[in-house]
Amino acid sequence: MKIYLFTASLLLSGIGLHAQKFKFGIKAALGRTELETVFADRPDLNFESKGRLGMRVSGFAEYFVTGKWALQAEIAPSLLGGKFIYDEDGKEMINKIRLQTLNFPMMLKFYPVQKLNIHAGADFGFLIEAEGGVSRNVDHGLFLAGDLFQDLFSGKTDLKDHIRTFSVNPFVGVEYNLNNGLFADARYTFGVYDMAKSSKGQGFESLKNSHLLIGIGYKFKKK
Repeated sequence: MKIYLFTASLLLSGIGLHAQKFKFGIKAALGRTELETVFADRPDLNFESKGRLGMRVSGFAEYFVTGKWALQAEIAPSLLGGKFIYDEDGKEMINKIRLQTLNFPMMLKFYPVQKLNIHAGADFGFLIEAEGGVSRNVDHGLFLAGDLFQDLFSGKTDLKDHIRTFSVNPFVGVEYNLNNGLFADARYTFGVYDMAKSSKGQGFESLKNSHLLIGIGYKFKKK
């Protein structure tokens, strides 16, 4: 009987110690998202790539391998994309592309000091929706207000048939933690993966998405 009790106590202690290595949290982020592309059906036009508003919310689990090294996995619904300015018949036009994705960033984090970490990893993305809209370029004031105005008043075209469902891109970032569970981070994702499907004269010859997102979040306290 004593052996069973001793074994059970060891197992429970192991589970408790293992749980102490985990942290769970949530985060919301805003920033600039940009596309690099070549349009297959408009090679005659000079498209200038511009950034647009991007956003992401995520839930995550962080596992401490040692006191300074940790692994983190996230699930993150995201709004990404980009916009392009071009001249057509003397009119400056804007072509906006909005990508709704479900992302799974996986990363390795290093804590040189207790509250600060630098991290790097891969962002695995799955396309849910892809829309494009063309309108005349008019200044509507603030960056966010202009994006919302053009989204509301430009016609939409479904682009999902021209874009791959899966993508993966590398990223780097930095995070600072406060004492009350709050933290802030900044992360840049390099658009190296070509999301364009075989064009056959339509859609995109190439399509790559980079983005810089700055977020705030909360890590739940252990009970």
